[in-house]
Amino acid sequence: WLVGALLCSGGLYCCAKQVYTRVQAPIDRPAATPTRASGPQARHPIGTNLGPITWSSHAYPFVDVMHQSDPFWSGTRDDWNDGRPLQKDAHGWVTSLASGQVARSFVVGGDDPHHPSGRYVVRHEGKGRLVFRGGVRGEPVESQVDGETRIEVEVQAPDGLWLEIHEIDRSDPMRNIRVYLPGGRCAEDAQKACQADGECTDRCVPFEENADEQPFHPTFLSELAPFGVLRFMDWQRTNRMRGDTDPNWSFWPVREWSGYPGRDVTTWSPTPVDVMVDLANELDADPWFCIPHLASDDFVRQFASRLRERLEPERTVYVEYTNEYWNDIFEQHQVINGLGCARWAEDPRAECDPDGNGVLCEYTEWNDTQIRCLAYGERYFAVRTAEVAAIFD
Repeated sequence: WLVGALLCSGGLYCCAKQVYTRVQAPIDRPAATPTRASGPQARHPIGTNLGPITWSSHAYPFVDVMHQSDPFWSGTRDDWNDGRPLQKDAHGWVTSLASGQVARSFVVGGDDPHHPSGRYVVRHEGKGRLVFRGGVRGEPVESQVDGETRIEVEVQAPDGLWLEIHEIDRSDPMRNIRVYLPGGRCAEDAQKACQADGECTDRCVPFEENADEQPFHPTFLSELAPFGVLRFMDWQRTNRMRGDTDPNWSFWPVREWSGYPGRDVTTWSPTPVDVMVDLANELDADPWFCIPHLASDDFVRQFASRLRERLEPERTVYVEYTNEYWNDIFEQHQVINGLGCARWAEDPRAECDPDGNGVLCEYTEWNDTQIRCLAYGERYFAVRTAEVAAIFD
């Protein structure tokens, strides 16, 4: 496949028409690949950004909406959020609860919700007690299937759905919770959603039956099918707003490959690399990735290697170093400016730290220091973009 290195100027646009370097395709393809979307679509010579993965999104990329849920937070039955820490495993699943503690997670909803009404199927491993809140109608129906707990929940839009863990078995904690949207996909067309067999030529396959092989919602696939390029900037959570103190950004900024989540985490935000690759392969679309601004050379190398292993060889890969470095509403603006100053200024503290607090290029109102910092930052941005591209070469 081909790799394109993108250079972004101080304006609003990135240049995608650069020199491409060919990368050797792998000899062996992975055995497990998703079922290809079969619906014919006219392909437009244009790309699109994908929206953030979040419970309040208008889009539902995945049939298992737990992938876009909020990370669990702590509360009590009377206190929505008491700020206490929750004991979790490395994947984000709650492992124990303190006395009176409840773990909560928003799954679907928002100010302008678009989630469907109907029967949601919840499955999980381990033991504990789940309580469903929001637009729940009637009593959940629980059963045991294949050694797992299976719960059917009727949810009425637009009231949303959130989960509460009220009890948990410390020796066998509840984990791998999945929440499947109502309906399924037609067996003969991965891009056609259905509610019953009569809507399909063959069978309407419930989402829970093949979510591991086909995690993407058929409507989501159908809406993206016309686009030739998919930009994953928001799926990778490339940007962080300056001053943001949300604890759910603890992973940011990503520096090492080990710090980027795999597909077994509770929430796919940032989205696992394999999932993004699977979507590009599914739609025969070219992926556009953003490399984190503090990513090490090893991270870039591992990222490129993973793409070479899993991505279809005929795909073109667009690689961009961070996103909108020039935009001072994002934290990476200040960080890159500071890195440039530290690298090239004769006296970094004198040139880029006027208040002497040890933070280079700290954001202030526009002044001579900010002008100097921007010049150093633009130089660093250009050099690092070339370094990232060279690793992909």
